[in-house]
Amino acid sequence: MPGPENPAPQEQEKGGFLNRIGNLFHRDALKEANGELAEAKLEGRRVMDSTNETLRTIERDEALTQVAAETASAPANLEEARARVEAAAAAKAAQASPEQPAAEQRDAA
Repeated sequence: MPGPENPAPQEQEKGGFLNRIGNLFHRDALKEANGELAEAKLEGRRVMDSTNETLRTIERDEALTQVAAETASAPANLEEARARVEAAAAAKAAQASPEQPAAEQRDAA
């Protein structure tokens, strides 16, 4: 006998039909959400790739700036090294022959 606990067959069919329609809408909404999620993931990957490329460019620019600074200071460093080598050679020569300065003085006179 139909009642609140036992709906009539016609009402059961009606409820089943509405459930099927609801499930279809739900399924469509899930498909759409999954598609949007896939697009968002793809866009996230693009942004990450772009960010990584930007970071590589910044690192490359910093390295080039450092090389340029080292290159710019190279002549000064070279002159400083040359002066140290010449001073060391003069000191070594003075230690090797203490008579040489006296001989140079005689030659100059």
